[in-house]
Amino acid sequence: MFARRTLIQTISLSLLVLCGVPTQANDRTCTPNREGTMVCPAPDASCKADRTGEIICSTAGGGIELNRYGDPVCGPGYCAKDLRGDIFCSNQLRGAASVDRYGNAVCAGECVAATPQRCVKPRPQQ
Repeated sequence: MFARRTLIQTISLSLLVLCGVPTQANDRTCTPNREGTMVCPAPDASCKADRTGEIICSTAGGGIELNRYGDPVCGPGYCAKDLRGDIFCSNQLRGAASVDRYGNAVCAGECVAATPQRCVKPRPQQ
């Protein structure tokens, strides 16, 4: 009985500690740009540095990957790189993308080619 109570208390304490850490999860992976100013993506977006160090982000719910030249390309949904190195994204917001066993991109909805025009430049934090 004593061991069971101790186990329950330990689990409860662990859950309380884990629940007290959401401030780190809300960081949204902010990163410094070339000038050292912090740049944060919009909610439900992500950012990557291009080959020159400029920070580029996806739109909310979209995906971002670096192409074979180190340039960021984005899509309306999440993205995957196929066997040839081409990047395809789901045409649906937050839509999944992956690669099948033959190396072809497969997506929720339809796959569309990722383009740099779908990416956005974030504003530095004040």
